[in-house]
Amino acid sequence: MALINDIYIHVTDEQVSRSIQSSDHPVEKNIDTTDNIKREPIKLSLSGKLVDTETVKSHEAYAMLYNLQNKGSLIKYTGRNILQNMQIQSFNSSHPYTNNGGLDFTMELKEVRIAQNSYQDNSEDKGKTKAEDKAGTQQIEQGDGNAVYHTVKKGDTIWKLVNTNYKDLGSTVQWVIDNNPSAFSRKGDATTLQVGAKLLMGYKEKDKTDITQYGVEATWLY
Repeated sequence: MALINDIYIHVTDEQVSRSIQSSDHPVEKNIDTTDNIKREPIKLSLSGKLVDTETVKSHEAYAMLYNLQNKGSLIKYTGRNILQNMQIQSFNSSHPYTNNGGLDFTMELKEVRIAQNSYQDNSEDKGKTKAEDKAGTQQIEQGDGNAVYHTVKKGDTIWKLVNTNYKDLGSTVQWVIDNNPSAFSRKGDATTLQVGAKLLMGYKEKDKTDITQYGVEATWLY
């Protein structure tokens, strides 16, 4: 068994792709010279089955996985490999008679890094009316210190909040999930965000040493 966030899946094969790009320049003698090396995103190909478990039915697990893909959620995969900051790029299913009540699947996961713009353009704010400005900030609460909180309303998603409303804080989706465990009806599952929950979105301080960004954990278990 393996986990995507807290969703159990039965994986029969994992294929991990790790590659780099290098720029080569020809020389008159010997091999070409390389002056730049860049790591490519890690890719993980999975094949397996979704079956009923004691806690969740196969069709429920399918719906949750599809929702994670559809929203572009950052996920953590735990199996023979352990990888974080991944997204579901493709999710294909088949329904053979040999898997009664469940389904077979193939899935492609890709490591992603959310770009953060260090330049803050306030030109859009200049044309806002006072009413619009108030409406855009009414959900923000500040606690002790420079912590910034958000009260969840219907339609909110962690992805949207991190990348639009609170983009300037620099928090990642996974950081918000990890620092607000009680905000979800199912721990670690961003799709179970509860309306009315109070989320710690990050800190206004420039030095956010407690916020880990773009971290990738790769561990092999044998």
